[in-house]
Amino acid sequence: RRIPLCFVRELRLDDYAITIVLDTGERYELARLGHDTLPFYEMLSKFRDETQRLWTRQHTALLGALDSRLGDAAGNYRFLKNARGEANMATGLFAADSEDFWFVSFGEGRAAVELVLEEKAATYLYRFALDRAVFETRLRHAMEAMGPHREIIFMEDAALQANPLYVMALRRNAHLRFLRASMSGRAVHTGGWNAKVAAFFNDA
Repeated sequence: RRIPLCFVRELRLDDYAITIVLDTGERYELARLGHDTLPFYEMLSKFRDETQRLWTRQHTALLGALDSRLGDAAGNYRFLKNARGEANMATGLFAADSEDFWFVSFGEGRAAVELVLEEKAATYLYRFALDRAVFETRLRHAMEAMGPHREIIFMEDAALQANPLYVMALRRNAHLRFLRASMSGRAVHTGGWNAKVAAFFNDA
């Protein structure tokens, strides 16, 4: 199992059992560590605190320098921000030690996600029946788990099976599976990008 420390909201030690609770409510229990329980818990607490401090600091830095870091994606960001409103925009990191990031624009049960990577990527379109806050949380988990490997969120199942690491990632991460299941299409960055994205949000 892979437990992202940046999303841990509760960490406690009860006798010889360590309980880890994520911001999604996912819960993990570690037991039967014997005399290693306390040292492991202390180490885990230290790394959790360090990871979350860095995660928060890097997100703050991203928001503070967003205009300069958007690069070629600046026009797309402005279009989505003007069309959907600033309150419907959100940004996030793939990792605290990477310059790559993503942003999302929300509509009613819909989201357009843009990946700001060195390599150009399409805009990924999603439909969902969840509360927006729940979708955003699951999106953040999926993006952190995916990292720069964007193929995992759009590859056809047959092609995906040829990559054992992707298969393992999907099997072990429900948020990646959720994101793939919510995919509604892609908008390639061509002359018709604006119209396709606008139609996606406005189509009944």
